[in-house]
Amino acid sequence: MRGVHRHTDVIPNQVFVGCPWRVTLPKYQKAIGKLKTKYPIRFTIVGWDDGHDAEDLLGKIKARIDSSSYALFDGTGGNPNVSLEYGYAEAKDIPRVIYLSTHKASQRNGGESPIISDLASKSRKNYKLGSDLKRLLEEFCQDHVFTKRFDVAFPSSRTEERKKRRDLALKLIHVFTEKDTTLLRPQISHRLRGTKHRKKELAANELDALITNAIKRLTKAGLLRRRKNGFALACAPSWRMR
Repeated sequence: MRGVHRHTDVIPNQVFVGCPWRVTLPKYQKAIGKLKTKYPIRFTIVGWDDGHDAEDLLGKIKARIDSSSYALFDGTGGNPNVSLEYGYAEAKDIPRVIYLSTHKASQRNGGESPIISDLASKSRKNYKLGSDLKRLLEEFCQDHVFTKRFDVAFPSSRTEERKKRRDLALKLIHVFTEKDTTLLRPQISHRLRGTKHRKKELAANELDALITNAIKRLTKAGLLRRRKNGFALACAPSWRMR
């Protein structure tokens, strides 16, 4: 793919988020926390879910963008760091989108300009309230190719057993992190131990059967792949969403 390092594996459900930390970040944290229980997409914000120091922050941001299937940038307040990150993603031809808060308070608290001049000519999606942002992110999740494949493997259903299988498969996808890209079957079971459905903890034998079913279906759908030392999300440059 043009503009993409050939040796960089793309984490298929990972979406990089670059946003101002003042005022705007809490809105994303709140929305992302809710969406995680409904969709297999993992939004990643450097510095929120992992430690860093100033010296290697830019390197971590670049690496996270490189490994993401998509990049989302919030231009509210004309933040120069967001503009820099957007420019890097654009140079690497990473699929990307710009969000912008039109709420006057957000613009006033974030900076003098509603959006930095480097991004002013780019197409963007506007939101006013936190609920509007959540709606935009939910629409994004629904349209992501990883979600679409997941929905084929685990379609929404009213039957209790199918709901249980889908919920478990979602939790299984989310046990994989940037640091733990490959997990052994016992590690997956350990991380899912104590999983509840309808506020009731699943029995060990039922949980084991659900995990086995989820691995089988996710592998068949091309979302998981077997490795010599365990299982991993199916990562490849072709996963980039267009």
